[in-house]
Amino acid sequence: MNENQEPQQWGDIHYDADAGQWKAPDEGQFGEEAIAADKGSVSFLGLPWAFFFKPSQFMRSFAVHIPGWLLFLIIWMAGASQVAATFENRLSLGKEMPLSPNNWVEFWIIVVIAGIIRGAIAFGLGTWWYGLRLSMCNVQNREWDIKSRVYMSAGIMKHTLVLLIFGVASLKFDSLSGYVQDSSTFEALSFAGLVIALEIWSSFTLYFGTRAVFPVKKIWAIVWFLVLPIILRIIGIAFLIGMILFSGFAAEPATDQPSRYRGESFVFNYPSNWFINNDEEVPGPESWVEIEPIVGDAYFELAVRNIDTDEDLIEDTRSFYENDVGLVFEKNPKQLSMQGGFEGRGFEYQVELKGSEFLMRLFECQIEGNTHLLVIALVDVRSWEVLKPGYQQIISSLQVTKPSEIITNIESTYTVRKDVVEYEIPQNWWLDIYEEEDSTNEDGSISKGDISIIVQTPGWGYFRVMLYESTLSPRAELGLTIDSYSDDSRLINEQPLEEWLGLTGFGAQGQVSYDDGTLGEAKFMISELPDGRLIEVREVVPTEVVDFYSSGFELIKSTFQVR
Repeated sequence: MNENQEPQQWGDIHYDADAGQWKAPDEGQFGEEAIAADKGSVSFLGLPWAFFFKPSQFMRSFAVHIPGWLLFLIIWMAGASQVAATFENRLSLGKEMPLSPNNWVEFWIIVVIAGIIRGAIAFGLGTWWYGLRLSMCNVQNREWDIKSRVYMSAGIMKHTLVLLIFGVASLKFDSLSGYVQDSSTFEALSFAGLVIALEIWSSFTLYFGTRAVFPVKKIWAIVWFLVLPIILRIIGIAFLIGMILFSGFAAEPATDQPSRYRGESFVFNYPSNWFINNDEEVPGPESWVEIEPIVGDAYFELAVRNIDTDEDLIEDTRSFYENDVGLVFEKNPKQLSMQGGFEGRGFEYQVELKGSEFLMRLFECQIEGNTHLLVIALVDVRSWEVLKPGYQQIISSLQVTKPSEIITNIESTYTVRKDVVEYEIPQNWWLDIYEEEDSTNEDGSISKGDISIIVQTPGWGYFRVMLYESTLSPRAELGLTIDSYSDDSRLINEQPLEEWLGLTGFGAQGQVSYDDGTLGEAKFMISELPDGRLIEVREVVPTEVVDFYSSGFELIKSTFQVR
């Protein structure tokens, strides 16, 4: 700058020709020349460090020089993080939302689109509010783009953290509601603490950045860019905590306009501010679906269970919650004989878990044959009266499909591919695969682990494939299989079977007689594979439903192949 040239001034800020820099009493450097001189003084990898520990240099080196496309990205991140946090907060408070994402794909589509709009609003209003505070510090006629870059850059780390948290949650949980409900207390408090810490630190970053870029006196910068924002943030956090505390232990169930669930085994209405915990009902001989309120310590489960005649479903369930979960049950529970339109047996318990008192209902009734309906309700006693209408809505509208009425869907199939076997199964049949790891023998050879593939119908009956190593011959293995077939059944009218499903070996077919008097039809085949392992195939289905499930079994057998 020429010494004879009139220096540019902002208030009492002046250019010190001897020092070659802009100065104010006890303040730093200012002006376009000083800002331009600091451009790129911090490497790209050093920007996070500078943001936290050298915010003044972060602003002068990076923030005020960012290109337009990066500014747009920061604006979108600000809006997207606010949209995502709004979804989480409203779910946590049990409030309905105009747009309610059912899965993470819908969530991110809404966040991406709405983030642009929300970010533009935050950009416009935020920059205006920032400029107003600058004017209160006697900083006039500063360029809009400089102000916007400084203001938006102050929150970049908080926005990044929020989006990163939801990104990880979308990989770990099935849905946003699942994340809100199922994340641990430690996770929730940790994430909230980090976000709040960065929210407050962004005020310090903006304070130091403002002093580094604009000619403001320290006392006014502290008041307008540090004290005031922190006070407003504390008030906002306290307000949010207050809403959660004063909303009660549970949000009132929205039963006026209920949601409707329709699955393979269950149809029922439930409050629209409650949610289904699993994405879809698990089809098969043991189906279940879980329903939980958004706010309130409660858990409801509807389940279909196959039980033997000597089993006690209520007692087995109670024992599980007592021994595995840790519930402490009262000795004299209230007995239940009806739930909704279902007549059966059950109990209402007062239980305790880690010092908290809960009400628990266990109820069961027979649906068809060995299939029983099990209803579980576990609710904090302080929330029961509030949540009870939602529970009653579920029970009063509940319809349970008998297993024999579930249609075998061969139009929609699933391909089972495991090891050397491959075949198609109906989409609504239940598949389970058990696989052991390979092991190394003393001589260094590898023994393949056993594999068991079980396909079960929605009612009774199953198709099972086993692959395993054995020192016995296929004939001997077949004898053991038939002799130890089941504790409560036996094979009668046995006939030999030498070939089945393209396999040649040792097999048998006949009827299965169960202790309860019912009959089933069964086939067994054991054959040796080229690698020395044995393959064992079983098909067992009750005689009374053979025709009903015949299309599904024919699909399996017509597509079955050993590669």
